[in-house]
Amino acid sequence: MSPEPLRVLEPRRRDPAGMFRKIRRLTRRFRRVSLLVGFLLFACFLFPRESSFEVTTLREGYPAKRDLIAPFQFYLLKDRDKLHREQALAARRIAPVFSVDESVESRVKTSLDSLRAQTENPAQSVRAVERLRSMGISREAMRVLTGPEGRRVATVAVRIADRAYSAGLLSEREAARAETDSPVAGVERGGVRLATPWGLLYDVATVRDLAWTEGQAAFPSRPGAAQALQELASAVIEPNLRYEASTTEALRAQAREGVNPYDGVVQKDEKIIGSHEIARPGHLRKLQSLRAANERVHGAASLRNQIPGLFGRAALIAFLLFGFLGYLKLHHRSVYADTSMLLLLAILTAAVMGAGWVIVNQIRGYEMLIPITVLSLTVAVLFGQELAFVTTLVASLLVAAVFGLGLPFLTGSAIAGIAAIATAAGVRRRRDFYLPMLIVAVAYAFANGAMGLVDGARLDILLRRMAWGVAAGFGSVLLVTLLLPLLETLFSVTTDITLLELADLNRPVLRKLMLEAPGTYHHSLVVGSLSEAGAEAVYVTDSAGALLPDQVAARVTAVRAALPGDIGVGFHGHMNLSLGLANSLAAVAAGATWIDGATCGMGAGAGNTPTEILAAVLDKAGIATGIDVLAAMDAAEDVVRPILARPPVVDRSALILGYAGVYSSFLLHAERAARRFGVPEAEILLEVGRRKAVGGQEDLIIEVAAALADSDRSTAAAVPA
Repeated sequence: MSPEPLRVLEPRRRDPAGMFRKIRRLTRRFRRVSLLVGFLLFACFLFPRESSFEVTTLREGYPAKRDLIAPFQFYLLKDRDKLHREQALAARRIAPVFSVDESVESRVKTSLDSLRAQTENPAQSVRAVERLRSMGISREAMRVLTGPEGRRVATVAVRIADRAYSAGLLSEREAARAETDSPVAGVERGGVRLATPWGLLYDVATVRDLAWTEGQAAFPSRPGAAQALQELASAVIEPNLRYEASTTEALRAQAREGVNPYDGVVQKDEKIIGSHEIARPGHLRKLQSLRAANERVHGAASLRNQIPGLFGRAALIAFLLFGFLGYLKLHHRSVYADTSMLLLLAILTAAVMGAGWVIVNQIRGYEMLIPITVLSLTVAVLFGQELAFVTTLVASLLVAAVFGLGLPFLTGSAIAGIAAIATAAGVRRRRDFYLPMLIVAVAYAFANGAMGLVDGARLDILLRRMAWGVAAGFGSVLLVTLLLPLLETLFSVTTDITLLELADLNRPVLRKLMLEAPGTYHHSLVVGSLSEAGAEAVYVTDSAGALLPDQVAARVTAVRAALPGDIGVGFHGHMNLSLGLANSLAAVAAGATWIDGATCGMGAGAGNTPTEILAAVLDKAGIATGIDVLAAMDAAEDVVRPILARPPVVDRSALILGYAGVYSSFLLHAERAARRFGVPEAEILLEVGRRKAVGGQEDLIIEVAAALADSDRSTAAAVPA
């Protein structure tokens, strides 16, 4: 026999205490502790890094709950928009920086000199023409440049290049000037930066105009030569100033940083805002200035000074988390034992807290927009309303503790969360989320409006908050509908919605399956549900009560050899051949540690193995089950037997089922078929057993009965009168 203690399913299953079970238990504990520590660290990270004075959550349009007095003198920060405008103006006053590319001037002069040499040499005139054509020079200009005046035109072009490059040549001077308010440009030449007025710089357009002017002066009677000079200068002379974007931006950044961020002084003991005074932008600017000044005065606290605060924060959060885990252990043990489910709850709560960090600390938004309802509705759909209520409460307390939010937030989040949880009960299909979407939106608007009235907010602020509440309500429910399929896939959890969709007989395929194969349909749902959690044991079932002890032992041995050591083997027997008890003992001897039983043998056919008899026999055999044998006998005799309308017995019908090896659901169908076709019931069941039919194949009985009837008629016809 197996050294493991036997598990009998009634009254309670007991897990084996083997090595694999201990390792799995330790692994689950380690994962739970790791998850707890990780969540604690995440929550501590979200705590506001505020200074030592009281952190206020005062918002524009809402009254202050008490007088706020300046604890010391500090400078008043400028309005953010005003500061940005001044910084932008300071950046525009910075002169853009251009560097001189010396290689351009050298390349252009070399090109003009070589062109001048080619035009003077008749042997190279053909090459000069091809070169000018490649530059886009017109025919009239090429005739001038390859003629007697070509050398003089090239000489004037060199002089124009010298003049432009000595000052600096841009591509488009006006475009560069439009990006700054500075009257000069910074031109770097040889490591020296000079402030050069824009009017002294050249660009391509001014070089073209200069070439026309110089051409008319040099060739007053030859307009063609002036045109040739203009075309040559435009084709050969190129800009030598390169815009230094990184240098310019660095100078502009310095200019923006140099803008004075202050706009006044708040004296010590000056009232920032009075009790019940409506907060306006000026009040909030003083509070922001006070926070900034306090950080400058005291600086970031050293790690040693932060340790007590971190421990206090961790203790507060740990208290809530340990309380929540204790609740799960007492009332939702399956969730507590499954680390993946704990991880799912932690991820959902952390996501809500992360959204709260963005809303409260980053965008300074209204705390009622923290999506608590996403957590409430998701947990209600996945785990039920009871756990959703507790999770909503714990998450609201965590958010309030982390971000310093008070009773108004707790009250508002409770109203919205309760509305979300209540509507989850009516969700049977995914399209049913439309009603919760409307109800949660109304609840959000009501909560925001009620909290605004309590705080004394202005009407325009109140209406804006309520509008945001409606948007948050719609958005949170929509987000849940998108999250559920993802969560079901990632965490291998099936919601009631999915199960109800799978059991919806309005679907044509499921209706056909239910009508044509009801047993298969039912077993598919049951097996599909059980397979989600994974197997703790694999069963050998003798539902027909047809197996002999050696057959049971062989099957249990084969299954035991094919399974890992941490998965048990079970046996389910029936009494059709009065072998349920003997087969259970054979299964235990072969290594089974899970044995099914039923008090007074309640069950199909001749009943299951009686629990009270099984417990007594195993106890006499020295096999520990954890069952009080005398209590089991009393329960059978005093509780169960009086209410049994028909105690299980091995009558002819039960015996034929065990002898034929067919399931008890076949019996009624066999009786009806026997009356319809006029053949013995026993022969039908024996033939069905020979064909190895299983539950769900009851329709095979009609085919067997019809075949037997035809066979009887053929036999009768063959017998001579």
